[in-house]
Amino acid sequence: MGVLDVDNFIENIDERYGGPAKSVPFLCKHLMALGVDTEIHSVKKYSKEKNYIIEENNIPWKNNRNSITDTLRYSSTLKKGIKKSIVEETILHTQNQWNYPPYCAYLLHKKQNIPLICSIRGSMYSWSLEQYKFYKKFFWYMFQHKMFQSANCIHVTEQNELKAIRDTGIKSPIALISNGIDLEEFNVLPDKISSKQAFNLSNNEKYILFMSRIHPKKGLDFLVKVWAQISKSYPNWKILVAGPVGDEAYYNKIIKIINNSEINDKIIFLGMLDKKKRIQAYMASNLFVLPSHTENFGIVIAEALASGIPVITTRNTPWEELETHNCGWWINLSESDLKETISKAINLDEAQLIEKGKNGIDLIKNKYSWELQAKKMKLLYQWVLGKAEQPDFIFY
Repeated sequence: MGVLDVDNFIENIDERYGGPAKSVPFLCKHLMALGVDTEIHSVKKYSKEKNYIIEENNIPWKNNRNSITDTLRYSSTLKKGIKKSIVEETILHTQNQWNYPPYCAYLLHKKQNIPLICSIRGSMYSWSLEQYKFYKKFFWYMFQHKMFQSANCIHVTEQNELKAIRDTGIKSPIALISNGIDLEEFNVLPDKISSKQAFNLSNNEKYILFMSRIHPKKGLDFLVKVWAQISKSYPNWKILVAGPVGDEAYYNKIIKIINNSEINDKIIFLGMLDKKKRIQAYMASNLFVLPSHTENFGIVIAEALASGIPVITTRNTPWEELETHNCGWWINLSESDLKETISKAINLDEAQLIEKGKNGIDLIKNKYSWELQAKKMKLLYQWVLGKAEQPDFIFY
C-alpha cells in the first residue's frame, strides 16, 4: 500500500474561524503521527492569518488568496494548488459547505475520479440551515446535494447529525467519528491563582466562563440576560467572556443588554486568547457555560472538561454525558432553565464542583482523545480506498 495522501478543503482556518480551526489541524497532527500525509487548503479572510496548531506541528498549509467575496470564498489558485499535490492514493476531504472550496473538491472528484469525503461540521442542523436560508438553498441545488450523493463517505460527529443527513434523502455511507481533544495541551495545567493573576482577576471572586465566538449561534445573549436577573444574589461571582467577535451587530446587542441592565462590573471581556491564555482562562474559572443553539461537538466544552471545570450546556449539543457522568448539566435552551441551573451550580459546595470536574477529566481522557479519533479516520480513508474492511462506525 502506498502512503495515504489527504487534501483538506476548508473555507478558512485562521484561529478566529471557530471550532474547525482546532479540530481540523489537530486531526491532521495525529494523522501525520500515524503516517498519513495531510495538507490543508484554505482561502484567506483576514489580511494576516495564523493558526498555532498548524505552526507548532509543521502541518502543510496552503492559504490561497480570496479573489471575489468573503461569502463565496472563490480563489483562482485553489484548484491549481490541489492538482499539483494529487498522487495515486489521494483522498479529497471537505471540511465545510456552501461555497467554492467544497465545490472545487467536488469538481476534482468528478473529473479525475478521486475519492471524496465530506465532513458536515454542524452545517445540516435545522437551526444552521435557517441562517442565510436562500443562499444555502441556491447552493444545495447548484452542487451541494449532488456532492453529498456522489461522496464516497460523509463524516458526522454525532447521531443527530447523521439523522439530519438522512432526512435530506442522501444515501451515501456515513462515518460516525467524534471530534477529540489533544491531551498534551492539558497534561500540565497552571494553578488557579497564577491563572487569575494572568487576567488581573481577584482571588476572592469566582468566575463563570463563556469561551466561543461572539455570534448568535452561541447564545451569549441568554447568559447575559440571566446574569442580569441573578447577579445581585451572587456578589462574589462574575462572568468572563473570551473569544473573537464573529458578528458585529450581535456583539452590539450584547453590549446594549449589559449597559441597560447595569451589570458592566459583573462581566469581563477577555477578547481573543492565544494557546497559553486560553488554558489559563479555563483554570481561572469555576464553571463553564455555553448556551448554544446548535453544536455538532463543541470543542470548548471538551476543553473545559479536560481542564476539570463543570459544564452547563444545552440539549442542542451532543453532551448528554454531562449528566450520565456527573460532570455538568445538559439543559433546554431557555432563560428559565439556564437561570435555575446556574443558581443550582453556584450553590453547590466546593467539594461537589471539584468532584464534577474530576469526572469530566476522566470522561475526556477515556473517550475523546485525538489519538483515538485519528485512528478511526485513518481506517476510514483505507476503507474508502479499498484497503481495509468496513469499520463498525460506517452506516448505510
